[in-house]
Amino acid sequence: AGDEAVMMAQRLKNVPVLVSSDRYQAGRYAIEHFGVDALILDDGFQHLALKRDMNILLFDHQRPFGNGQLFPAGELREPKKEALRADFVCITRYSGASYPPGINEQLIKDLPVVKSTLRPDVLLKFNDDPISS
Repeated sequence: AGDEAVMMAQRLKNVPVLVSSDRYQAGRYAIEHFGVDALILDDGFQHLALKRDMNILLFDHQRPFGNGQLFPAGELREPKKEALRADFVCITRYSGASYPPGINEQLIKDLPVVKSTLRPDVLLKFNDDPISS
């Protein structure tokens, strides 16, 4: 597994974290073996073959469209207009301004929007014990 999945599995002790190139089979496995009733897919927005109850679209407040290019030339997985398929928008690394540059009312219509920010939960000094926040 990649480093992101390993970190999530380490932090989310009682949450199954599965990695598979076949998202459908991984989901079936999670339901059958772990009894889950909700699945959250990383980069699942573009997997249109999967039935879903909600599409959550994340925008980085500081770089909502990366370099504006589609993958592999850029960070976008889909064209901007596909944002209209979202049911909910989360603006990550929110810095206190209104919407990020390039995100306007037409792009996200009347979608519910939540803003999130990063918060350190521990400080570490080298050769010393952690300092809790």
